[in-house]
Amino acid sequence: MTPPTPSPRLCRHLGPAVGLLLVLAWLGACTAGTPPPEPPSTEGAASPAPEAVPAISRLEWIGEAHLPYGYRYQETQLGGLSGLAFDPGSGAYYAVSDDRSQQAPARVYRLAIDLADGRLDAGDLEVTGLVTLHKADGETYPEGTIDAIHVACWDQP
Repeated sequence: MTPPTPSPRLCRHLGPAVGLLLVLAWLGACTAGTPPPEPPSTEGAASPAPEAVPAISRLEWIGEAHLPYGYRYQETQLGGLSGLAFDPGSGAYYAVSDDRSQQAPARVYRLAIDLADGRLDAGDLEVTGLVTLHKADGETYPEGTIDAIHVACWDQP
């Protein structure tokens, strides 16, 4: 039986970390399909065209892992996680809390997810770090002033 596809609205109401867990449950065994069409010619352009990224042709259910309701990490309650990004340099995953600074200042959690055996099971998910988000002036975001829903990783110079 194929598990249901979660909607963002449903994920917000299921409780702490459930939205993330539903996303994690769909990770794995993505295979490359037909690559996208070649990018347009960059003749005369200042930089080369980006490499084509293979399309994902299927997803495979690999399991699930849970954190207990009310789970706390470094004096913050984990929950309302919206974005998930993988940093290939460190092997860590990052998930942003979208609680609008209501439970704690806006933050991103670092996660260790063990998929070495090709499965996601109990014990394969661990919170390993916390990054508090700050405005340009160095202050944290006041309650209700930020609605972080995505996170991304990139190389820093």
